Amino acid sequence: MSPLTSTARPSLAFLLGVLSLGAGCHVRGAEAPDPLADLQRDPAGVVRRVAELRGLPERRPTQLIFQDEAAFIRDLESGGAARPTASDYRSVYSAFGFDLPSEAKGTSPRQVMHEQVIAFYDPDTHSVHVRKNAGALKQTAEDVKGIVAHELGHSLQHQHFPIPKVEDMSDLDQRLASMALIEGDAMLTMVAYLADLNHINLNRALVESGKAVNRRDTERAAEGTADSVALMRSPGLMRERMIFPYTQGLTFLTALHRSGGFPLVNQVYSSPPSTTEQVLHPGKYVSGEQAVPVAFPGVPQGWQLGLRGRMGELQTRVILENCMDKAIATRAAAGWGGDEFMLIERQGLALVWLSVWDTPRDAEEFELAARSLAQCWATKPGGALTSGVGQGELVRRSGQSVAMIRGMSTSEREQLATASLELTFASPQASPPLGQVALRPIPEEPRVHAPYVSENVYVNPRLGISLPMPPGYTYKLDGDELSLDAQSGVGSMHVGLSEWEVTQDSLAHLYDEFESVLSKEIGRGVRLAVEQNSEYVTTLGRAVTRTWSVRGTPVRIRLIVLPVCGSTGAVILSNVWSEQNAFDMATWWVNGLRRISADMPPVCSYLNP
Repeated sequence: MSPLTSTARPSLAFLLGVLSLGAGCHVRGAEAPDPLADLQRDPAGVVRRVAELRGLPERRPTQLIFQDEAAFIRDLESGGAARPTASDYRSVYSAFGFDLPSEAKGTSPRQVMHEQVIAFYDPDTHSVHVRKNAGALKQTAEDVKGIVAHELGHSLQHQHFPIPKVEDMSDLDQRLASMALIEGDAMLTMVAYLADLNHINLNRALVESGKAVNRRDTERAAEGTADSVALMRSPGLMRERMIFPYTQGLTFLTALHRSGGFPLVNQVYSSPPSTTEQVLHPGKYVSGEQAVPVAFPGVPQGWQLGLRGRMGELQTRVILENCMDKAIATRAAAGWGGDEFMLIERQGLALVWLSVWDTPRDAEEFELAARSLAQCWATKPGGALTSGVGQGELVRRSGQSVAMIRGMSTSEREQLATASLELTFASPQASPPLGQVALRPIPEEPRVHAPYVSENVYVNPRLGISLPMPPGYTYKLDGDELSLDAQSGVGSMHVGLSEWEVTQDSLAHLYDEFESVLSKEIGRGVRLAVEQNSEYVTTLGRAVTRTWSVRGTPVRIRLIVLPVCGSTGAVILSNVWSEQNAFDMATWWVNGLRRISADMPPVCSYLNP
């Protein structure tokens, strides 16, 4: 029996675009020819900013090494291989119905790693290696910065925390859970960096990234890209093991970050999650729910033990997904309490899998899914003959336990199932690892009526505002935006929502973006000049405003930025005029801004969940 192992922890590049899009980041303009140019110009600035955002000072400077393809691959492959677990062996892939990774098919761990890794952290040299041909791999400057921020997160981990020795763990479920802490924290760091780069509130960035993970946008996006061919063609069991620490590690630590920020995340290193169930269900981690220690007392007479190990909730779900709808598989795997599998040998292989569930209902749900799985295995092209496991499947349940046996004779399957289901296992006493922690639920943004105009008043229920409709103006509604244009002369007004946090940096960026749009609309050769920066007091609070003149004309343009929802976004009002009466009308319009309710605007549930 030979294992399938990978020499390094991959930094999966395809995750970056999906997660940052989910977070509202990644607004791309024209890209520079070299995506590494900014990073190479000021690597220390990126290192410093990442440390500030993660709240962990650099105790030892991290070096960034930019390498050509040959040197990068050489150093990437020089890392030591992790100790194989029982679940890593080829026979386990086959016994549970999966094709084998293959160099010939381009789906080996090595080929996936070459395809996906843009940068990696080397703890021995305390350096981050960056692939110089990132542009050829379709990575933008922002992509590369995000990936480097992720790897710098690993550097900070090694400087401040005891890192779980995942390479020495013999149980893959425990290894994946510990890797979810390591990679999930680095993903938090990456999202924090990209959110900061794009002026997005971190809470919202994390929640939206988590939603993208739960919608499984990562998989759908990767399926259509040429730079993730090896990953998406690889066996589901291998692919999910590689993706899980990043995606579910992020959602796991997002739940903790929402409840206690990075200080609470830091505490997890003193008591890492021990099962993928705890990662998939953070409430089970904070409550201290442990896996039921399922163990066979011995090997059936006449058989020899090949391998034994634990699948855990994640791999149980993936095994089911190979033969049924993902939603059904997810529901059937939830409620997992503990399990053990054995591969036993006698001329051929047999699989014995015993699982314990939280409730009899959970066990029933898994039993139904397992019966469908057994039927799928039996009728799959090639069937059991291609797996090295003997023909014949049996699924049996008793109370909260389910036995699944593949191979052996009918009588042996029956006898072993009966004996297995007579075994009893005690649930360990729960011990909350972080003390009393209450996880904050994610609020749903209330559904409200679309913006509308009634009796000469514009009402936007989502933003919680109303504005008078000026006479002599036509209007257009587009989502949260209202545009008004004078029927004669130069005069226009606009109101909408900015999803950027209001800071000095974001205001400067907003003004630059606004000027850029204005210049394109007005035409080449026309120059704008800043006339005034000031505060503007509205009925909803203090705003900041900037006024421009169009040189050589009487045209003036004003942008008013009114922070809302704790400055996690802003209501934007703009006016254009060339005559005093149009200016007076614009001022009357802005001064007519009103709240429609004393309650917090529904949009705040989105901007700062």
